[in-house]
Amino acid sequence: MAGKDTLEEEVLALRRDKLASEKKYSQLQEKVSKLSQELNEERELNRCLSDNQKSWKDRVTGLESRLEDVVKQKDSVSTHYMSFLIEFVAWVLQEIQDLREQVRDLMFYLETQKKIEDSPDGAKQVCLCGGGSYVCVEVVGFHRKFKKGSSLSPSHHNRKPRLLVEKRNSK
Repeated sequence: MAGKDTLEEEVLALRRDKLASEKKYSQLQEKVSKLSQELNEERELNRCLSDNQKSWKDRVTGLESRLEDVVKQKDSVSTHYMSFLIEFVAWVLQEIQDLREQVRDLMFYLETQKKIEDSPDGAKQVCLCGGGSYVCVEVVGFHRKFKKGSSLSPSHHNRKPRLLVEKRNSK
């Protein structure tokens, strides 16, 4: 019966091994199931992150494009604005020059009128030039006619007031 006892011991050992193997198999099956579920979750998370990344890349690309457009517009506006400012400054400088010429002409006219009024004999004698005496007949060319908006370069700006004089005969 020695063979029977060894055989029964072997069967018992195999049953224990089988139970241990089934228990290990069950544990491994649970681990596989758990890992499989985690893998599926990770894949879903990865897909969502990929989609989100693509969405953000598209947004960034769109914003970069808009930024480039804004910079181009700013540069264009800055160039136009600078051109406008340069033209405006040139116009203001021309206006100042025109006003200076008008003041000079007015001063000449006023000085001439003063000399005429201060003449001793009440005549329109202006001055003694080169030893001779001259009589002022008329002061012409001072009054200007400006059209509105044409003060930048009127053709009559170059006209200077002048005296029409006659030489008085010295006796």
